[in-house]
Amino acid sequence: MTKAGSRSLVMGYGLALLGGLSLTADIPTLRLADADLTSALLFRSLLEVGAALLIWAVWRIARGDAPALVPGWPGLLVSFFYGLGSIVFIIGVMESAEHGATGALLFLLATSPLLAALLSFFFLGERPSLPTWIALATVLLGVGLIAGNPTAGSTLVKICGFGSALLIAAAITTSRWSGRAMGFTPLIACVLPAMIGAAIMMMGDGVTIEVGSWFWLTVNGALVLPIAFFLLAQAPQYIPAPQAALFYLLETTIAPVWLFLIFGETLSTPALIGGALIVGAVAYDTFMQIRRTRRPPGIRPRRSA
Repeated sequence: MTKAGSRSLVMGYGLALLGGLSLTADIPTLRLADADLTSALLFRSLLEVGAALLIWAVWRIARGDAPALVPGWPGLLVSFFYGLGSIVFIIGVMESAEHGATGALLFLLATSPLLAALLSFFFLGERPSLPTWIALATVLLGVGLIAGNPTAGSTLVKICGFGSALLIAAAITTSRWSGRAMGFTPLIACVLPAMIGAAIMMMGDGVTIEVGSWFWLTVNGALVLPIAFFLLAQAPQYIPAPQAALFYLLETTIAPVWLFLIFGETLSTPALIGGALIVGAVAYDTFMQIRRTRRPPGIRPRRSA
């Protein structure tokens, strides 16, 4: 691979890493906001859309080369996948809370990189390398330890978990296929869950807004999520879809640490081991891919006799 190609790969992994780390602040800041589900769904979605439009407008005025908010019909498709995925995820969260099946939801969401690998293989002809397959298997093991009982939960929880994972994988794969800048697309996609949240709120007995801290809700919707999703949506321009999807799972690993530090929620030994496996798998795959691209052409690893 050329030096330019190697730099692009490093750029892709850098974007995915920063985006994945930013996403780990999603759950803690949402918990600090202390909002009910409908208010959070409506207002944080509106904040995401507003932040995206503001950043795009400033970028366009300052430099004039801002990417399209929704680049063509591929952008509409990606936006649909992200928007529907957000709604399905929220339904899964509500259902899993009632049945104590958050573990099942987490485990099924962790299949997103595997699904992205399969979609990339069948539709893009990208064959994941051996290190990526090893990382995917290790990630599933790690999330299984964190989830506790990944077989628990109702049929709806399992459908929502798998559906969310499939929609994220489809969005990433479509972004990879198009080759276009999709940084703003998942943020504009929040119009769909915002409309659903508004409809649910209006169907109740009067409009009730329950938000404990508007500051933390604003941090969540206008800062944390726009940064995270912009960076994660840009990454598939430079790296294969399954490798980009791996970085979404940093939230599964690191968010519980923030919850422990902020709210004192306990961390079990299996959860710590599972988190270490996920971080190790992502680091291993990233290191192996960058190392492979930096190997001089024509030089192969020496095989033992």
